Amino acid sequence: MCNNILNTNNNNVMMTSQFELNTCPSSMFGPPISETEIIYSIKRIKNKFASGFDEIPAVLLKHCSHLILKPLIHIFNLSLKLGIYPDQLKI
Repeated sequence: MCNNILNTNNNNVMMTSQFELNTCPSSMFGPPISETEIIYSIKRIKNKFASGFDEIPAVLLKHCSHLILKPLIHIFNLSLKLGIYPDQLKI
């Protein structure tokens, strides 16, 4: 029985035990980003004065992270929801 729970055909339609789901291999879905994830990621950034394409030095980002945390969460989750990403972040 367990072997028959998930079957996939060639039309990107996944058959589960009860549902037929249309899938899109070129899309990505994930849960919303949390405050904890943002804080953890910012803490892991190396303390450098160099900046990336956004021209924001890492030390400045770390220093003011408590002030920009809520807007960052909103921007990141909105980006995931709408599927809109800066071209510089696309690889």
